[in-house]
Amino acid sequence: METIRCARCRALLFRAAGGAIAAPVEIKCRRCGSINILRPTEPPSERRERRDERSHAHVEAKAPPSAGARPLRTALD
Repeated sequence: METIRCARCRALLFRAAGGAIAAPVEIKCRRCGSINILRPTEPPSERRERRDERSHAHVEAKAPPSAGARPLRTALD
């Protein structure tokens, strides 16, 4: 359970489970009257997938090795 507090006076605004906020939320503090804007955090797995998609597209865009290129030697050679 996560506690959300006012950025100005630190009054408790609400408690929520992690990832419970799905869209931006504006909350007015009942103590000091300031508007607090909360934005959802993106799960790390989605960020990783986006990075993988970008790097995957980059790999596909590379030119194939030329026909005259020698293969790399391995430790077994």
